[in-house]
Amino acid sequence: MGFISAGIAIAMKDWFMNIFGWFVIMINGNIKVGDRIKMYLQNGNVQIVGDVIDITLTRIVIYEDVTYTTYHKNRRAGRIVFIPNNVVFNNPIFNYTHKRLATVWDGIDITLTFDSNYKKAVDIIKNILTNQTKRQSAATKTRMQRLKIEYNFKSYNLEPRVLTLIEENGIRISAWYLVISTSPLIYRSQISGEILDALLKEKT
Repeated sequence: MGFISAGIAIAMKDWFMNIFGWFVIMINGNIKVGDRIKMYLQNGNVQIVGDVIDITLTRIVIYEDVTYTTYHKNRRAGRIVFIPNNVVFNNPIFNYTHKRLATVWDGIDITLTFDSNYKKAVDIIKNILTNQTKRQSAATKTRMQRLKIEYNFKSYNLEPRVLTLIEENGIRISAWYLVISTSPLIYRSQISGEILDALLKEKT
């Protein structure tokens, strides 16, 4: 009877913690149905990125989309993932669309040889990023102004950033830009192709 009672107590504890987690989610509003989120599970060994399609009393239901995480880590996508609500107490949750902030910073790194005209490469890349991300920058600026009412944001720069870094094997150009949070991999592919075409054109 003692073992049975202990087992029931443990099972009920998880159940009550899941319900308590549901209350926390509902009250603070950090996650809602339709949000794109990322979660680290099993001590960070498992990474899940996808859209919240349901929140019940006991679990968060996520549809796993094709993202950089699925490309780089999981090599799988399209799964329905069921996560107990109690994860909100001891796991970080990254919300890509909180308060309709629908963009994130993404980056592309390119390594050039030391004898390359890196200044020209920087100008080419920055022009491409500026032209490709005008809408995202404008939309993000509007939403950030709204968020400043609720959060203590400092000044922020939403223009593309192109950094030049010296590495052992060459000059690394690290390009950062705002992208729609639900399709960063598609934008990365498009922008990468345009940058490659422009740089190869300069070589010929």
